[in-house]
Amino acid sequence: MRTILVLPRAEVRYLIENKKPVDHHWALISIYTSPKERLVTPLVEKELKKQGCDKVLNMCFGDYDKNVWDKIKGTKEAPYFFNQKQAQEIIEFVKFFDEKHQLMSYTTTLVVHCDAGVSRSGAVGLWACRYLGRDEKEFRKLNKNIHPNSHVYDTLYEVSGMKGDYRKFWDKVLIEGSNPLTAKIRFLDDEEDK
Repeated sequence: MRTILVLPRAEVRYLIENKKPVDHHWALISIYTSPKERLVTPLVEKELKKQGCDKVLNMCFGDYDKNVWDKIKGTKEAPYFFNQKQAQEIIEFVKFFDEKHQLMSYTTTLVVHCDAGVSRSGAVGLWACRYLGRDEKEFRKLNKNIHPNSHVYDTLYEVSGMKGDYRKFWDKVLIEGSNPLTAKIRFLDDEEDK
């Protein structure tokens, strides 16, 4: 897998409706908040195959952080909290797709989308970039607007068994939360000034 693109739902919908192929061989992780919002139905998946999309992974989970879990436990939102089983599905999907295409020497792209293409898909995209050892500078250039959901990223990181400084996100450290509107961010440069 050469390229990882993090896109908003509207852009993926445009690609689908206008039959715009992303690459000769590509895969899609489609993230949606509730079952009624699913973008890639079996019929759409057939059309995507004609556009070079080898595989689609549909994932249903909300844009929640760990600090929200206590508030939503036992509510109708609880089933949509990202969990280790979902993390394992993403890990297996990315690993399979990458291994398959390395063997066949394809130039490939992984597209990950959620509603805004910022938080949930940003976490999955950044995790995939690091898990696969891809060029993070290139990933950064292609995906400038992401702000990874810390719970999604942490869960993927933990389940995949990765080690190292996983909280460093380029020039920022995610302190808590990951919703771009509510996250508390501290810049590393500010830390050096103290």
